[in-house]
Amino acid sequence: MKTILIHNGASKVGIEKIRELLSENNYTTNELKNRILCIDTPDKVCSVQEFLGIDEFSFLAQDAENPLDINEHIDQVIIAKDF
Repeated sequence: MKTILIHNGASKVGIEKIRELLSENNYTTNELKNRILCIDTPDKVCSVQEFLGIDEFSFLAQDAENPLDINEHIDQVIIAKDF
């Protein structure tokens, strides 16, 4: 399983990417391709509520004052930006 970090994951583009990547997981056969680490500001957690009950999704609240501390291997980084 790939671990994918999505910066600005609670943005419109980020949410679309999360849906796309999680849809590649087959929960019927337990073939899980992607684990998502969504990074965004604490006030954006409401934007990703639909994913919060999924084991392969984690929301990491981050702001400019606190350094990011991730203790796991990241296979891919996506920076989601709404245009």
